[in-house]
Amino acid sequence: MFLPLLTDASTQASTSIAQLLGAALRAPSHRTAVADWIPPAERGREALRGRRRWERPEAIAPAQHSGGGWVARHLTSMLRNRDVKVQEAALIALAALAKDNHEVAVHLAKAPAGRSTTGAHFL
Repeated sequence: MFLPLLTDASTQASTSIAQLLGAALRAPSHRTAVADWIPPAERGREALRGRRRWERPEAIAPAQHSGGGWVARHLTSMLRNRDVKVQEAALIALAALAKDNHEVAVHLAKAPAGRSTTGAHFL
């Protein structure tokens, strides 16, 4: 799978993967599969986290729903890059991922702690 390349140090690779996601995520089943995807290393950590017997299974938040999913978190981190092409690719991929996907859209709409949602910091 190409999704781990979103964390690549080369902006060319991560931008290409973001462009691919923006163009390829058309079907709702594809959006859900990408939004729920977690790297194998993090899957192991999530399985270990749920092994405590005193915790109720419904009280444990899965990793894919924290922050809108692994892919959404990494696409959002690409927005901090100063290169406009990287930002454009990340925004297009986020739009494709969030379309008809309530969990991702809700996490993207939430403002970070200590910031307002008015967009005044862009002016």
